[in-house]
Amino acid sequence: MFKNILSILYKVAFVMLCFGLAKSCISDYVMGADETKVSHYEQMINDDSFVYAELAEQYTQTTVAKTVTNYTFDYTFNLNDKNYSGKITIGELPNIPVLKLYYLKSDPNIVSHNPSKDLETEKKKGQSINDLIFGIFWAILTLLILVALFSEIKKLKQMWREF
Repeated sequence: MFKNILSILYKVAFVMLCFGLAKSCISDYVMGADETKVSHYEQMINDDSFVYAELAEQYTQTTVAKTVTNYTFDYTFNLNDKNYSGKITIGELPNIPVLKLYYLKSDPNIVSHNPSKDLETEKKKGQSINDLIFGIFWAILTLLILVALFSEIKKLKQMWREF
């Protein structure tokens, strides 16, 4: 009985995860690039406004599909006698605890480690059919897990009736 309930909970979690991935991929395709982000990245590049931020010693390492590893750091920097801080995710560990960050002059809380790459990534949204294909894949997987979930719930109800 406990195994069945646990199995149902796992399926519910997978449905939520797959649905979220499907929604994200499909909305990236449909909505396209966020013009505000594009504008921010372009301003950072044109202004060449950057600072050197101090990184915290502790970081969070995240590995996606065993091939891509990202590192999330807390950072701080001082600009015009005002302190700014936040979190930044980068693809490789820096050799020293200092990172060059580009910032938006009108709002230094908006930063990017590599605005050119971020701009390119943002502009690609909605232009490639890959986002739509991945979204459809995740949606189909969500439906298959839902069918299995309902089947399992039906079996559990039957067990309860016999109990």
